Amino acid sequence: MYEWLDAEDAAERLEGATEEELFDGLLTSTLRGDLPLSLVSFTALYSRGRINPTKMAAILSEIGTQSRSVQAKRLVRVYASNVRALGADGNISAQAVYASLVGQFGDQAVPEPTSGDVRRLLQKAKETLASNPRIPDWALDGKHTGRFRDGRFAGTCQMMAACCRAYEHYGRLSVEDRWLPSFVRSQ
Repeated sequence: MYEWLDAEDAAERLEGATEEELFDGLLTSTLRGDLPLSLVSFTALYSRGRINPTKMAAILSEIGTQSRSVQAKRLVRVYASNVRALGADGNISAQAVYASLVGQFGDQAVPEPTSGDVRRLLQKAKETLASNPRIPDWALDGKHTGRFRDGRFAGTCQMMAACCRAYEHYGRLSVEDRWLPSFVRSQ
């Protein structure tokens, strides 16, 4: 988990690198199995604010082809098939890179819903939406939603490192915890 903290610190030293150098660094370090350098290159790319999603899809495709991780291959397919929507979002691409380096992580069961399951879930979703539910502030991160209330869990490289700092401080990661300004480093 703390690899993201180290990556954020090291990425600052790559500010002068070109986008092409960072993409090349990401590809070569990931294919070599170099977790720290891969995360540094990834973090440096995403800290720029704009990223070429087509290039990221191509890099992830090559990484996925070489990876033995089934989870990484699935994540690469998800990113590639949704590149227009996910382009600037580092969640799926970061998970794909990480999975290619460490294999499966977390509880990543592959659901196999039946058409009946889908119908029941759609009905439940319609009923829930009809009741006009209140979306909690922590879920309105401004990246995945049109409204911004709380960016702590937005999934950007900066916020992944901030989550690590919050965890170091509190010994847990909870929406109830008040974050200290020192958790988030300015870019």
